[in-house]
Amino acid sequence: MAGRLRAKQISTLRPGRHGDGGTLFLVVEPSARSRHWVQRLTVNGKRRDLGLGGYPYVGLAEARAAAFANRQLVPLIFDFFKKSLDIWGHRGLERCAVRTASPS
Repeated sequence: MAGRLRAKQISTLRPGRHGDGGTLFLVVEPSARSRHWVQRLTVNGKRRDLGLGGYPYVGLAEARAAAFANRQLVPLIFDFFKKSLDIWGHRGLERCAVRTASPS
């Protein structure tokens, strides 16, 4: 299916993954009773699927708004973690994990 989804057609979609353009998809399970929103993002070269909630609890407009917000946040979050690793280094993070995991 090409183009964007329309609210009226969501209830009539057949099982499968239906794109709304960009990174947002509506997944219709084979039982046709379960429908949920998934956003496919690429973080650090790896593909990640992020669940946004089930339809009709999360409507089309809400899913689009959440997908837009997530696309804006991913580069910021990745940059934050990259800078954190540069400051602490991998050994520093490992030492912190070992200290918190060992009994006192």
